[in-house]
Amino acid sequence: MTECENEEEGCLMPRHVGAVERKDDVSRDDDGLLHERLSKALIRIRDENGLLNKEMAERLRVTEGYMSQVLHGRRDVRLSMLNRMSKEFGVDASELITDAEKAKAARGGGAEPTPRRRYKAAEAEGAALTA
Repeated sequence: MTECENEEEGCLMPRHVGAVERKDDVSRDDDGLLHERLSKALIRIRDENGLLNKEMAERLRVTEGYMSQVLHGRRDVRLSMLNRMSKEFGVDASELITDAEKAKAARGGGAEPTPRRRYKAAEAEGAALTA
């Protein structure tokens, strides 16, 4: 009975005899991984739609600074914002936080380019041909 639940705060209760050490379900590393996945998904969506960060922020009704922080994985996102992102860009919320390769495979290989993206690609191709 000398072991305590939390030795730093003082011994209030002895540790249960059969207790097993538990880790938190989500560690700091997992948080970083979620931020990275969300960032990559949003950058992919931004690029597929031919948007600037400012335009993406406007569509989501947030500031450009907030959008930049999210895109760089420096800002936590509430579930309500994740839901808004999924609705605005027509993707499942789970696609925003899962592995990009798995999400791409689940969609059947990738999204069809938008008219704006096709225009930019054609414009770039034309510039390359004339150069």
